Amino acid sequence: MGSTARIRQVIFKSKAVLCVLLVLNLHAWMAGCTGPADVVAPLTGIMRIDLSPDHALTKALNKSVLVGAEAFELDPVRRSFRVVFADAGREVTGTYAVVDGAFTITQFTFGRLGRSVTMSLDLSKRVRTIVTDDGFAWQRPANWSLIEPSSDGVKGYVEANAQLLDFAKGVDQGRPPSPNNGTTNPGGGDFDTELSALVNTKINSADAGLLLLVLETMLAIWGPVLSALSVLLSIFLVISLIQALAGNLDGAALGLPPLPDDEPPPVDPVPPVVGETPSDCNDNGVSDITDIADGTSQDSNGNGVPDSCENLGGPTGDAISLSVTGSRDWTYEHLVFQGTPSNNCEVSFNAVVDNDPLNNSSFTYAWTITPPADRPGAAFTPVSGETTANPTFLPPARPASSLDDYIVTVVATGDQGNNMGTATTTIKVRLLGDTDNSGCVDQADIDFVNFVEANNVTDPDMVLRADVNCDQSTNYVLDASLVDFVRLDLDGQGNGCPLEACCMADGTCSDLTVEDCSTAGGTAQGMGTTCATTTCPNAISLSVTGSRDWTYEHLVFQGTPANNCEVSFNAVIDNDPQSNSGYSYVWTITPPADRPGAAFTPVSGETTANPTFLPAARPASSAMDYVVTVVATGSDHGNVGMATTTIKVRLLGDTDNSGCVDQADIDFVNFVEANNVTDPDMVLRADVNCDQTTNYVLDASLVDFVRLDLDGQGNGSCN
Repeated sequence: MGSTARIRQVIFKSKAVLCVLLVLNLHAWMAGCTGPADVVAPLTGIMRIDLSPDHALTKALNKSVLVGAEAFELDPVRRSFRVVFADAGREVTGTYAVVDGAFTITQFTFGRLGRSVTMSLDLSKRVRTIVTDDGFAWQRPANWSLIEPSSDGVKGYVEANAQLLDFAKGVDQGRPPSPNNGTTNPGGGDFDTELSALVNTKINSADAGLLLLVLETMLAIWGPVLSALSVLLSIFLVISLIQALAGNLDGAALGLPPLPDDEPPPVDPVPPVVGETPSDCNDNGVSDITDIADGTSQDSNGNGVPDSCENLGGPTGDAISLSVTGSRDWTYEHLVFQGTPSNNCEVSFNAVVDNDPLNNSSFTYAWTITPPADRPGAAFTPVSGETTANPTFLPPARPASSLDDYIVTVVATGDQGNNMGTATTTIKVRLLGDTDNSGCVDQADIDFVNFVEANNVTDPDMVLRADVNCDQSTNYVLDASLVDFVRLDLDGQGNGCPLEACCMADGTCSDLTVEDCSTAGGTAQGMGTTCATTTCPNAISLSVTGSRDWTYEHLVFQGTPANNCEVSFNAVIDNDPQSNSGYSYVWTITPPADRPGAAFTPVSGETTANPTFLPAARPASSAMDYVVTVVATGSDHGNVGMATTTIKVRLLGDTDNSGCVDQADIDFVNFVEANNVTDPDMVLRADVNCDQTTNYVLDASLVDFVRLDLDGQGNGSCN
């Protein structure tokens, strides 16, 4: 079937799909959707129309997951619009232009739950680019026909984008039926199968693969439609509804004068003539105009022909034809730790001159390796031969891994005629130690290296993956060490592994990677979860309290304890899903950051629910908390629970908690004694040696001891 016939077929089928939508929604809406009474023009200049549940735009969006549209807003100054939803998790926004008095949408963005897709359109309603939030960016191929739509509204979008719709239909046909309903399955099928269905869409495999990924993202966000074609048709319907609504709102509804025309948006450079096969002078499967637009080829004179094909500086038509290959198509990132290289995964390239019309006797070579967008500063380092046909490069240092390619470009120049040729290849840089290319270095990578060594594996691919330090040795001790180095993130550059809450059978929780959680026998709780906010099944619920929420630091002077301010804690089991008959307890008291060596000493009951501890010895006071943690373990089933509380340690004798022991503290103790004070709080503060007696002579002596700093440990912030 010819290209024109295919386009007509898609337009016909698309019109059939949209017929019911247009008859039921579009015409009824156009008859009474706007009017001055519905429009609000606040001081900001933003115009708004409330959307009722039966509004056509609301109904169209309700066919996706973008439900809950409440209003439509237009900003004539910024030439932008947005749909207002009941919650902040959904988005429909965009921009428009006014050309020849006509309102035309130039950008349309939709999204939900932090994910989004942005489409840009030209003035003829053709989709120029589709960009997703995860970095995929598709551009309309230069060899697609430049169809000028003859219709308005959604039909015009269908006509202008017939080849895009044709591609989407091919994607749907390339998928196996869903086992649930026999319809096409947006998530099913494999990449190669789906691409094989697209051979008649005038698109190279690289562009096809990228567009397929973009459509998959659109399906995931737009939902719950069943096919790529349905998504695009639904979007075109929404765009046409918004265009009609916004076109009426843009000043006309308020009796304002027409706005002046905008500058038209930029068009693709040097568009091809309709029906003409685009030039591909370097035979890389990508049109010259695309090579120039994405930076693969240079066009110094701006004539739309790559410099390498014009042989600037040499005779026209005498371009050198060459090809380039690499010693491997991926490599590990380089690691330099404390000034010492830890691996040496060098990569060599080989350029071959396939044809040279001028028969030069020799060539010089210039090599560049361009990093991907997410690693702009990552650079390969030349090791040898960088002006020859066989250079060697060292990969960039960590962090340098990327899902995208590093582009390797070589330019060969002849020694006689000065004619040139260019060739490119690609190489990927993998996270150091990521043997399975999962994007994460974890226990599975350690196990793989150990397996290769233990079983004397000779498979070349497995050996290449296990040889992390690239020494080509069968001794994998250093390789396993490097994997563990990255797994534990010892250089702080990341191991690529997202952590999530991992619940064990006994109810305990650890933040682990998915694979480490599985290895430990646990159950991962999902992306974004942490143990701090997760209650694992079977976990014991318990609470803990202390006999007091502060205490004085302990004093031992010349080998003799001078006070005894012990603190007791009490743990209570609030709920135990396994109903154990008894429990064991483990208590820890963690000092604050400014007292790292200060330790409470257990006095009794440290494995029971009611332990007693002696406070940390001077100097131990802090404005920050000591954290008391208790872990209870069921004696019958082994499930566990944890609870925490805090306690502060006050400077010995600092009765008013001022951070300083001075005469005011002496006076306070004397006042309590002289007046037989019985207030519990005042008695607790005056009882510095914690002997619970009303004889305060020793207490006043301790206060004076610290005030005069007789042990050299300080009396606080006294001036």
